[in-house]
Amino acid sequence: MKYILTTILFILISFQHVYSGNTVDSDVIRWLVTKSKTLHLDSDGDGSADLLDCSPSDKTAWVNISYNSIDLDSDGIKKGISGTLCTDGNLPAGYFTNPLGGAYPDCNDSDASTWRKSVIYHDFDGDGVGSGKGLLTCIGSAPDSGFSFLGYDPIDDLSNPDSKTISDTDIPPYILSTPATLSEGATNFQF
Repeated sequence: MKYILTTILFILISFQHVYSGNTVDSDVIRWLVTKSKTLHLDSDGDGSADLLDCSPSDKTAWVNISYNSIDLDSDGIKKGISGTLCTDGNLPAGYFTNPLGGAYPDCNDSDASTWRKSVIYHDFDGDGVGSGKGLLTCIGSAPDSGFSFLGYDPIDDLSNPDSKTISDTDIPPYILSTPATLSEGATNFQF
């Protein structure tokens, strides 16, 4: 638009000089000059006219850039969130234009040590096998202390002297080899 008004102004001024007997209204020329200056105004000096600048008072940002995923905790696992940021033409660290990759999004993008949802079980006796209802929890590579991926311990009580003597031979092999999984939206799981 700034080029259109500048071109119109140039034509009108040229027309006035060619046909000196017919002058162009000075109010029209004044209006065009004012509009042309307004279109070229760059308050923050970033090289982008205020009318086109997404942040006319910040010289470090002038153009909107869209993003489709984020990884703000820098753990390498993205979360599918999209939006727009006013930038210098580059997205800041942690924002990406490519969509979410991988099987699952980051379940906690403010903590690099947790990134996936998994079913875990309370392990009261600390033998590596929990019991009770499974809990869908955002974890990292392993469950927190006091929890286990496995939930088939029939005696999971520190006060019971037999609680740490459970033999893996008493457990069916399919349970030993397959940790429980839970689909998104479910709240608990139990064998």
